[in-house]
Amino acid sequence: LILSIQASTRIGDVKRAMERIDCFASRAGATWKEADTFDLKENYEFIGVRFLHKEKKVAISDKLKERIKSTDLSFITAGELESLMGRLIHASAVLFCSPGRFWYALKFARRITNKINRKILGIEERINIPPSVKRQLLLWMEQSLKSREMFLERRGGVRHQMFIDASNSGWGGVIIDGCTKEL
Repeated sequence: LILSIQASTRIGDVKRAMERIDCFASRAGATWKEADTFDLKENYEFIGVRFLHKEKKVAISDKLKERIKSTDLSFITAGELESLMGRLIHASAVLFCSPGRFWYALKFARRITNKINRKILGIEERINIPPSVKRQLLLWMEQSLKSREMFLERRGGVRHQMFIDASNSGWGGVIIDGCTKEL
């Protein structure tokens, strides 16, 4: 996950911001400024996204594509539809594509998940998808499977990037200066 932090270009402001982050990290017990141990792989996959740091690109991971591709819409359960929608929405975010294009599919899935949440429908129950919704889902799936690498968007004023990761045993992150490439 990449979180871009906007900071003023004035050196004093950046130094004060770095000091505040250092203070916060110290109080939180987080590892900070580990330049010697920091080894960012050029390419890796994490939560359905393939990060290509050298090219500053992202793409949908092969594993996520395979899970989308393996979904059979002709025989689908309520739980499988819910999972598929989560994967398609995630893929749309990676591709910088608005899921609003698939409004009726979203509306249909919302109704199904609402029934699951109210215990009207079980996750193992088979559902029939109307032809118009099925066409939208197939188009959305096709778009996700044909995906290409996308450049990470950079808007004016972004100078620092924070790379974070978490596990059951802790949380960690580093901030890299986009100009100097220093931690």
